[in-house]
Amino acid sequence: MSIQRVTTYVKWSIYTLSFAEICSAISSYMQYNLLDKFDTGLITAEQFNVLAVTNDNREQTIGLVCLGIFIATVILSGRWIYLSSKHNHQSGADGLHYSPGWSVGWYFIPIFSLWKPYQAMKQIYQVSVDKDNWKEVGIPGVLPIWWALWIISNAIGQIIIRTSSNANDIESLQIESLAYVVTLPLDLALNYYFLKVILKISNNINPTGLEK
Repeated sequence: MSIQRVTTYVKWSIYTLSFAEICSAISSYMQYNLLDKFDTGLITAEQFNVLAVTNDNREQTIGLVCLGIFIATVILSGRWIYLSSKHNHQSGADGLHYSPGWSVGWYFIPIFSLWKPYQAMKQIYQVSVDKDNWKEVGIPGVLPIWWALWIISNAIGQIIIRTSSNANDIESLQIESLAYVVTLPLDLALNYYFLKVILKISNNINPTGLEK
């Protein structure tokens, strides 16, 4: 599969993921609203139980769809990173520090995942600009912004996951629901800047020398 085709797939998977995340945030707000109505006595316990079934079914369905789209996006993004790094090595650039496999693999290694993937992506970008003098190529602001958003988003996500496991009352469930709504702009910003990084690098790469 060519890097051009994978770039197209990644782009549309990010678009789809962003739409799914918006739907998920709307659903979370609807859940918060339902819990608030019950907590303030606007609906009875019997009404709440009926509406809660519909709410739970909606939340589970959207959650599964979002998970599926996220997994697909991760796989496609990993494939894009692998092919882009492979292109670096095929270009004849000297002194490369990150192999195609480890350019992807560092994302899954605790602690090292805080900086190694960024360094690998930085190398991919630099070689895509000038394979002969890649170490001298400056880094555009979009890369550190993307990585900062990535770190922040993952940190907040871990906090939400850990706190949601203990959400067993109305107030904690409301906080959990609002958390997914509040973090939506961060998720969308991360998607936007990651896509900018991908497109910037893809526009620099000559795909004719890349193995299919």
